[in-house]
Amino acid sequence: MYEIRNYLKKPDTIIVDPVKINEQNINDYFIELNDQATMRDVKEMLDSQYLEGALVLNWNGHTIFDLSQWDLIDQLWAYILNLFEEYLEKGESSILFPDQPIEIKMKKNNSRIILSVEDCTIQVPEIEFIRCMINEADVFFKTLMKYQLGNYENELEQVERIRWMIQLNGK
Repeated sequence: MYEIRNYLKKPDTIIVDPVKINEQNINDYFIELNDQATMRDVKEMLDSQYLEGALVLNWNGHTIFDLSQWDLIDQLWAYILNLFEEYLEKGESSILFPDQPIEIKMKKNNSRIILSVEDCTIQVPEIEFIRCMINEADVFFKTLMKYQLGNYENELEQVERIRWMIQLNGK
């Protein structure tokens, strides 16, 4: 079971200690991307050239990304697409977060991926994980475009290319 949530940092919000952000005070710092009412209210105040936010990813009870790892979220998702594309070509890949020294590593292990992010290393089912993440990337970029927060046609093309790569490999 997995959970993927995307947040944008509230305009003019200063995060002094990201480790102290949790589910109880999250609304003080972030807006969930699927919160349509709040997004409509704040979209004009967001800097589309510098979209800060957080990707929260939990997989089978393991937290892979959390709120303390906030960064330039649109760039992070673009980097994650590059991570998957290189992984499908070479069987392993790694990236750094856009604005933080946080490394994401993936390495093939039969039909699973050994996924490492900071102190968390887990194995995830290869195709299920990639498909879930690619589907979420698709929704993420389309939602940003809906709110006119940038043009992400290249990223959406890359999502389709990764889907094609998965099918090509018979998965």
